[in-house]
Amino acid sequence: MTNNTIEWEVSTERVQTSTAMATNKIAIKRNDTNEILAVVSERYSPVTNSAFERFVNRLSVNDFSFEGFTEFKGGKVILAFLKNNHPGLKLNNFPVEEYMVIGNSHDGSKPFYIGTSSRLIRCMNQFSSTLKIFRKKHTSILDLDNFSVDETLASYLRGKTELYDSFIGMSDIKVSDKVVDELIRQVHLRVSSDSRLDMGKIGKTPAMLRLRSSIEREMEALGDNLFGLFNGVTWYTTHELGSTIDLIPRINTTAEIINQEAYQFCIQFKNTILN
Repeated sequence: MTNNTIEWEVSTERVQTSTAMATNKIAIKRNDTNEILAVVSERYSPVTNSAFERFVNRLSVNDFSFEGFTEFKGGKVILAFLKNNHPGLKLNNFPVEEYMVIGNSHDGSKPFYIGTSSRLIRCMNQFSSTLKIFRKKHTSILDLDNFSVDETLASYLRGKTELYDSFIGMSDIKVSDKVVDELIRQVHLRVSSDSRLDMGKIGKTPAMLRLRSSIEREMEALGDNLFGLFNGVTWYTTHELGSTIDLIPRINTTAEIINQEAYQFCIQFKNTILN
């Protein structure tokens, strides 16, 4: 669910001990409910919702149209979405829908960042990534009002192009059953919370069998290649896990962890083959 505005603000308050002595901690609170969103170091410098909203509105120019704000964890994390309306957007020659994602947190869990979320029109598979163009921890004042819109958009386009370029050539790289098995094994190890995982059962749980089925589905459509392998994973996270179908990337969810693991696996495999 998205909203056109953020109808509350954050404030900070020095944390005191039971004897009213000041500490080196501050509490970040919602001003509408007085709910404490986090207790953080006094070095923490929050980006206010009003500053965040002004920055997002300034980016709603040219080919980017504002789509809304989404709050997670009771407002601890807020994302803004700007749709890229430039015609002819493609990922590895497949048409895509693309969104610029700007993220801010009030609990110290995430830096202020700019990312991209893309969805293949062919199958609605979605993949999100934090771009290298901008990530900043809340340990110093971030003056968004003095950021250049033109430079920010130019940096976004460069970062997005670099990300898209990393997929070029994946369709030409064949993968064997052994490679598929290794990806599933790495995904299973990455997301398993059981430290006593039976090594003989890796990749054979119901969830991993559904992942394998998704990979087989997409590789049948796209070929036994690296791009088909990656899309098999994003099919699984989008349609089987059902957590990204609305184009809202879920922060720190199993779906995003799996997508990032698969992306890094495919990029490393591609680089190994080409080099």
